[in-house]
Amino acid sequence: MNEIENKKPIVLSLNLLSKAFLNQDTPEANDLRDRLNHMNNRFDALSSRASDWMEQLRRALGSGSGLLAAIRDLQLQTDSAEAKLRAITPVDTDASKEVLGAQYNRLKGLRSEVEGLLDSHAMLQEAAAHLEAAGNAREAAVAKERLAELEDRLCDLLAATLYNMGQIEQRLGIERDDTVSLFDRFCSVKDSHWTSPSIG
Repeated sequence: MNEIENKKPIVLSLNLLSKAFLNQDTPEANDLRDRLNHMNNRFDALSSRASDWMEQLRRALGSGSGLLAAIRDLQLQTDSAEAKLRAITPVDTDASKEVLGAQYNRLKGLRSEVEGLLDSHAMLQEAAAHLEAAGNAREAAVAKERLAELEDRLCDLLAATLYNMGQIEQRLGIERDDTVSLFDRFCSVKDSHWTSPSIG
């Protein structure tokens, strides 16, 4: 939550500084408007989700079993996201623009979902650290082990989603957005093995 609170002034500044430019009727202004809308919507959703998760974390910190139950819930959500990717892919770059466009939109939706799962994962990591600091070393160790496995799965999932989006972007001439910075934000501290095009 502290990280989200620290980002509020940045989001506000970006909106204020862009206000005059956004009044122009140019492709650049339209593109910036779309990007700002995406950023604002994502920030609002993240803030709401963070509040819900912090409440869950407060309950989870009461016992190791509560934290493990929250991790299990995230595992099930990850299972679902992986199944969605398998249903969307593989990408056939010879398909029509309409088919690829629909596929791309589904991948964008999945990307947003995975972002949310990775945000939740980060909060659970914080909860595990608090649990360890509270003297529940055994439960914290189990939680950290499961979270490490989840991190690998989620970063694989994000990499595969971005890879398939990239294939369609190349085929349709769609300008890349923040895919590299998005991946680096969540997964840059890990090894660079996240290049697989699909989830098995």
